[in-house]
Amino acid sequence: MKKRRQHYVWQNYLKPFCYQEKMVYCLINQQVKGISTKDVAVQKDIYRLKELSKSEAEFLVHLFEAKDINLINDLNRNWIKIFNVVFEIKNDTTIGSNAEIDTKIDDLEQNLSEDLHMSIEDSGFAYLDYLYKEDTSFFLKDDDRAKFLLFLMVQYCRTIKMKEGISGIDGRGHLAFDKAWNIMVFIMATNVGMRIYAEKDQWELIGLRNSTTTPFITSDQPIINLHVKDKPEDNAKLSDDEFELYYPVTPSFAVVLKKKKLSYMEYNNIDEQKISLLNHKIKKESFHHLFSNSYVYLESIKNA
Repeated sequence: MKKRRQHYVWQNYLKPFCYQEKMVYCLINQQVKGISTKDVAVQKDIYRLKELSKSEAEFLVHLFEAKDINLINDLNRNWIKIFNVVFEIKNDTTIGSNAEIDTKIDDLEQNLSEDLHMSIEDSGFAYLDYLYKEDTSFFLKDDDRAKFLLFLMVQYCRTIKMKEGISGIDGRGHLAFDKAWNIMVFIMATNVGMRIYAEKDQWELIGLRNSTTTPFITSDQPIINLHVKDKPEDNAKLSDDEFELYYPVTPSFAVVLKKKKLSYMEYNNIDEQKISLLNHKIKKESFHHLFSNSYVYLESIKNA
């Protein structure tokens, strides 16, 4: 069956931020309202695939080429092959055409990316269960670290804000980036995740416990780089070390993925001032929606 309404923020992720089952307070267009999680961070046909030509596919591989980790290049080519196989079938003149075949191919075009997201989300259940218990110890195990990094990076890259940013890139005739976005989500997630995994001794996942009356909030860009600047042109100048991901998990617990020797802030004592700063960063990096289980708190920050 064709899946038309496609979420770019996982509904299960939003559960702890709900004030009652499947209902979350949402700040949108300067108004706070209660909305069902099935009706937020969703867009029709967002994951529908678009065909890449051979030259576009090769350009994409070279764009993300890693000269020091060959496995990344192999994985990038495999992602492109997985997504383009739909169009190889569609364009195979030996298969013939009838209504049933055409429908199945169209369903693949519509659902393949969505199904891959769902598979990766399924792998994330185990890690969210750990994090709900404020336990980050799984990150010390190689297999769990690799799976969690893929899950985290896909959630980071799959949003509308990321899509809008990528689609606006000038491909200078080599590639229309909006066509490649669904593939690029997985390529970017793989590249960053694999690089962090390769440098695993330099990275840590730390938990932030919130014991104050100010809740952590989240948004339609639920994972953010704390070093992102206000001006887009300044972000092009960010160094490799200016990459520190913040991920609110519940109103009372969040995690930060960071290099061990570097910190955006001092995380040992999480007070209201630091929580307010993190919430402000989430608000600034959101696209359209802020989410919380607290109507009062969203009202208090809507003009901040």
